[in-house]
Amino acid sequence: MAFPQNKIKEKLEELIKLRLNKGVSPVELSSNIYNEEYTEIKLKRNFESIMCHVYFYDESLFAEKKAKYEYRYIYNKEFFLQQISQIKNKEEDLIWDRKSEEYNLLLDLINLIEKNEGMLDTKLFNTLPNDLKAMIINYIENQEDKRKVL
Repeated sequence: MAFPQNKIKEKLEELIKLRLNKGVSPVELSSNIYNEEYTEIKLKRNFESIMCHVYFYDESLFAEKKAKYEYRYIYNKEFFLQQISQIKNKEEDLIWDRKSEEYNLLLDLINLIEKNEGMLDTKLFNTLPNDLKAMIINYIENQEDKRKVL
């Protein structure tokens, strides 16, 4: 069984890796146009983000016709992948979201720390970027509000 400090360290490393990893780049996606399965790849700027649309058809084993798929990749202006959505039959499903992933890792980290150390270490807290600090503060305030209601 891993020590609580090791689990905390692992979660913190996952969060750091997520923060540093840009994800698949628009250039890598556009180079897939040579893949026979892809029919169209579009890149466009949308306000402060870049959107990459990848289209392909998939023939299901039991379907009579091919289904058209679109994968939408959304990047921020630093080319960090923010979201991936799949669109099939005009229905959009969110496949991956950076903010949600960060938030879930942060919640796991907070829960591990609170369970094993009782409170969030201010030294660790002060090393985090400001946006993650704001997420933690927001989470703690929401927890306190819930306790007041009970």
